[in-house]
Amino acid sequence: MAEFLDIIIQFPTVVFTVLLGVVIMYWMLVVLGVFDMDMLDFDFDIDVDVDVDLDLDLDVDTDAHHSGISGIFAFFGLVGAPVTVITSFIIIWCWLLMLLYATYLQPMVPDWGITWIVSIVAMLVGFIASLYLTQFSIKPIQPFFEHEGKALGNKDIVGQLCEIMTGKVDDKFGQARYNKDGAGLVIEVRNTSGATLKKGDKALIVGYSAEKMTYRVEPYDTDSYEIEVKH
Repeated sequence: MAEFLDIIIQFPTVVFTVLLGVVIMYWMLVVLGVFDMDMLDFDFDIDVDVDVDLDLDLDVDTDAHHSGISGIFAFFGLVGAPVTVITSFIIIWCWLLMLLYATYLQPMVPDWGITWIVSIVAMLVGFIASLYLTQFSIKPIQPFFEHEGKALGNKDIVGQLCEIMTGKVDDKFGQARYNKDGAGLVIEVRNTSGATLKKGDKALIVGYSAEKMTYRVEPYDTDSYEIEVKH
C-alpha cells in the first residue's frame, strides 16, 4: 500500500492523480445535484453552419467543418457523449497508463538525468493512447445520450421559447432552459445572429443541428413570427 501511494504522488502519475481527484469530486457533486452533467459542454461540438433567411424559414445545413479541439476530438471519434463524460474517461485512462508506466517501466530508465524527459514523453504517449481507449469506452453509452437528445423532440421544439441560463450565448457556447410539460430541461444553444443574449433573456429556438445536438436561438421579439422548418 505504501508503495502504491508513493507511485501515485510522484511525477508523472501525480499529475493525473490530481485530475482524477477533481473528476471524482465533480461526479460526487453531480450526484448530489450541485452540478449538471453537461455544464462543461463548450467549444467541443463540431461546428455546423445553419442558415436562416429574413422570413425565418429554417434550413439545417449539415456540412460540418472541424477546427481546434473539436477537430481533434472528432478525429478520435470522441463524439456522441457530454464532454464531461469524455474528459473523465480520458483522465481515468491517463492515470491508469501512467500508473503502469511508473510501476513497470520507469524503474528501468537509466538515471542519467533524463528521467524527467522520458516521463514527459510517456505522458504524451499515454495521453494519445487514452484518446483511442476513450473512443472504445464511450461507444456502449453513446446510444443513451443520443436517445436523451431525441427525447427533446429535436426539430419539434423549433419555434418554441426558452430562457437563457448562461452569462452569454454565442456561436461556441450557451445553455438555455426549455419548459416541456412543466419540467425545465437544459438544452445546448448557439447564437450566430450577432445580437446579445444574456442570462434570463427569452430566446426563440429557430433551428436544430443534428450533428452538434444543439439548438440555434435568437432574441425573442414580441412580434409574431411564422416559422417553417425545411425538411
